[in-house]
Amino acid sequence: MASKENLKTRLNYPFTSFLAPSIICGTTRSNCITSLIVDMIPWHNLPIRLVEMEGFRQLMLFHEHRYKVPSHNRITAKMKVIMFAQKKEALSDEMKEVKSVALTTDCWMARNQEGYMMVMAHFIKE
Repeated sequence: MASKENLKTRLNYPFTSFLAPSIICGTTRSNCITSLIVDMIPWHNLPIRLVEMEGFRQLMLFHEHRYKVPSHNRITAKMKVIMFAQKKEALSDEMKEVKSVALTTDCWMARNQEGYMMVMAHFIKE
């Protein structure tokens, strides 16, 4: 395994000097990289804080030196939006065949006085 100092030494190599100006990490490319990271984390069951680990940041610096790796909070927010849309679409497709639904709820309060409500839908597909 390479040490942090060894990684930094390798990254100081002027590998970016031959890159064409057209290969700059613009908004479109940056969004694409972020989306790929968001997909990779749950796919491989990785911790969300992976984006704040030194090794990952060094890898991204080497691969795309102008890409600013987002914080774990930004990755979490993006994951929520993407995963909500995916789950909503899957549930919508599944519910198209359902004739009736029974709903149950459960409400509780946390120690910090925050209230929570859970809604569960029960249905049978034929």
